Amino acid sequence: MVSALTYKRCWWRPPKPVDRLARQFPDVPTESVAAVVQDAQPAFEQAPIRDFVPLFVERTAKQHLRQAAG
Repeated sequence: MVSALTYKRCWWRPPKPVDRLARQFPDVPTESVAAVVQDAQPAFEQAPIRDFVPLFVERTAKQHLRQAAG
């Protein structure tokens, strides 16, 4: 039996890092935001614990976007 809580988790997906960052930096083209996110990923390829890699990639990309914005 599927509970209501399980159902809610299934139909809702959090926005992807590129989408979140594109909203936070509306003056930066989405393609550029995606490139920054992609460039941040290799730094974490060898991370022994993979659970937090998406968070670290997003934070790194956000730092780069803030520096570029001035």
